[in-house]
Amino acid sequence: SNLPRTGWLGSALGNGTFDMLINQRDDPIGPWPNEGTFNEWRISLYKMFGDAHQPTADRLVQIQHEYPVDSPIVYTHGDISGVNVLVRVRGEGADDVEITALLDWSQAGWRPLYWEGVKWWWMEPFWDEWFDFDKKHIYPGYEGVQALEQELLSTSGLPPCW
Repeated sequence: SNLPRTGWLGSALGNGTFDMLINQRDDPIGPWPNEGTFNEWRISLYKMFGDAHQPTADRLVQIQHEYPVDSPIVYTHGDISGVNVLVRVRGEGADDVEITALLDWSQAGWRPLYWEGVKWWWMEPFWDEWFDFDKKHIYPGYEGVQALEQELLSTSGLPPCW
């Protein structure tokens, strides 16, 4: 890939990556040269909803401007959920539980720091303890981005399927 080695978003090899939140298929998406381009592309997936309703179109423009463009870009698993976490339980206490492995790295890639938290919430949105752990440990300080993602999803009712 001819992308710069810093700031871009994509797979470990610099190519497109997979993300079931975004396209619900195994088609690669990206890569993007920076977070701003990623945000622009994300909002474009919802353009059809704004085409028929001007207030929605206006809000999509606002959402794009509210997303951060300077988040740390980190390597994320992209699919942490109860089925992909192996634990060892040695007793009855909280300290007796140990994470031993994370399985299924097929959606892993370089993304903004907050993205693992977005995916974490999306995988288990109705499990309050999971969501509380997410806010405290996975993406503290990015609650506003989580709210924007929830708003985007509610725009269509479902993640876009391209």
